Amino acid sequence: MAVIKLSPTKLNEYNVSAATPTATTVTSDGMDLDFTGKAHRILIMVTEAAATITAGNGLQGGGQALTVSAGQSVVLDSGYYKHVSGAHKGCVYITGATAKIQAIELP
Repeated sequence: MAVIKLSPTKLNEYNVSAATPTATTVTSDGMDLDFTGKAHRILIMVTEAAATITAGNGLQGGGQALTVSAGQSVVLDSGYYKHVSGAHKGCVYITGATAKIQAIELP
């Protein structure tokens, strides 16, 4: 299987309801979550199984991976987790086959 790409659902303003994004399943090859927008304001929700967010390769990257348990959510620091070069450039790379990911870019 190939790496699946996921773009976060955008919320354009506060205090307005919006549909919850459909959960996308991580493949055995992983998932690239697009972090080219307001990367510091993306909420990631994980269901079904744990997911691991690998460390990025930018100036602040190279730290530890982050494992998010099923039923948990996180807002990431893009400096630590965004890939700025290589196969996952512009994305956060997530592994954990069968985990389901939902992502929302906050206003």
